Amino acid sequence: MDHHARARGAELVVREDGDEVCLDLWTGRERDATDAGVKLVEEAVTSARSSHVRHVLATLEVSAPASGDVLTALRAQVGRDVEHMETRRAGASVLVDLGLRE
Repeated sequence: MDHHARARGAELVVREDGDEVCLDLWTGRERDATDAGVKLVEEAVTSARSSHVRHVLATLEVSAPASGDVLTALRAQVGRDVEHMETRRAGASVLVDLGLRE
C-alpha cells in the first residue's frame, strides 16, 4: 500500500510491504523543501518503528540538496529509532538501508 505525504516542496512516497517500508523522497531545491523533506523522512521512520516495522529502505536523489541533510538526520537517529544504517550508491540515487530498533 502506498501513502503520499507532501509539505512545502517535498514529497515522500511510503510503500508498506509486511515488515518492510520503502521511502522515496523528492524535493525542490529551496531550503524550505529540504527542511520539509528531512521532517517527512524522520516522521516516517518514527512511525515505522512504532508500527513494529524492522526494516526501512530509503531512496534519495544524489543531486538533491535534501539528500545530505536527510542522511545527517538519519545518522542522528542511530541508537534511538535506528539500530544500524548502511548506504550505497545506485546510479543517480543513494540507497539507505535502516534496521530499526525493537
